[in-house]
Amino acid sequence: GRRRLRALARRSVTAAANAGTATGTAAASPGSGEGVGVAVGDVPVAADSARVRRLKDLVLVRELRQALTSGEFALRINGAEQRPGLVDFEGLCRRLSLFQERLQKQPPDAGVLSSDGREKALDELRLTRDRLEERLVAMTRVERQ
Repeated sequence: GRRRLRALARRSVTAAANAGTATGTAAASPGSGEGVGVAVGDVPVAADSARVRRLKDLVLVRELRQALTSGEFALRINGAEQRPGLVDFEGLCRRLSLFQERLQKQPPDAGVLSSDGREKALDELRLTRDRLEERLVAMTRVERQ
């Protein structure tokens, strides 16, 4: 997963830089997502960069779903309040908040996650995080008594 994505990104940037210096053609700066007339094999660098962006978006959506599933599962565990340390509610809340921020700042391509899907995911993230925070507050009250 992530290793392949990183390797593909590195190869694309390295190939674009090498092609640009070898032929005198200006290559795009790393991370700009575009190549200027540079081709690696039969695939233009711009198309390769689009593939990398799509893969990153797919990984983001997959990790987002895993985080939501973890949060929902944590909410279903009975007796977590009596066994401190069984569930990291704070960590789950932070993780869901980070995904919420990422979706708002850099939404994935519409081909990976539609705007309706994005809004639904944001709502689910917000709801699950709120429920986890409520559970955390309830656990704090039980510990103080």
